[in-house]
Amino acid sequence: MKFPVKQNFCKLFSLFLSMLKVGLFTFGGGYAMIALLENELFKTFSYFS
Repeated sequence: MKFPVKQNFCKLFSLFLSMLKVGLFTFGGGYAMIALLENELFKTFSYFS
C-alpha cells in the first residue's frame, strides 16, 4: 500500500507555515491568537468545517 507522501508533506508544510505565522505575529498570549487561528484553520484551510 502506497501513501501519497508528497501530498501529505505539502499539507503538513502548509500547516507548519500557518502556525509559524501565528506564532511570529501575535503578542499577548492565547487570546490574541484566537482570531488568527480561526482565520487560518476555518477559513483558509477548511479543516473543521
